[in-house]
Amino acid sequence: MEKVNKKINYKNLERALRTAWSAETSWTKNFDPENPTADQCRVTAAVIQTLLGGKILFAIIKKRPLITHFWNRLPNGKEIDFTREQFSKNIKIPKGRAVSVRETLSAPRIKKTYPVLLAKVKYFLKINNV
Repeated sequence: MEKVNKKINYKNLERALRTAWSAETSWTKNFDPENPTADQCRVTAAVIQTLLGGKILFAIIKKRPLITHFWNRLPNGKEIDFTREQFSKNIKIPKGRAVSVRETLSAPRIKKTYPVLLAKVKYFLKINNV
């Protein structure tokens, strides 16, 4: 597995995220253990950007009802999307546009979920400072 930095590789990061996702980190508070990635994309993208850098990407999947998606482009140009499986395979994710961390973290709910998910992931990965 490609190492992103000295402490984090993709497999460990994904394991940490899957361990950390919960109703407490979900956009809607409706955590579904059968689909743990659902409603976790925005907060996950923000945490990945904090830990690894790069860009947060955003796309509108559907306009009515509004369904959006967030994922990451790492500094090396590789796109990673640990929450893609929340959508069925026949759903096409449009090309994303980069959004700022500030924009990503602007919603009231994300201001609550982000520190929780970041702390849980850092704990799992044994990271003391980021």
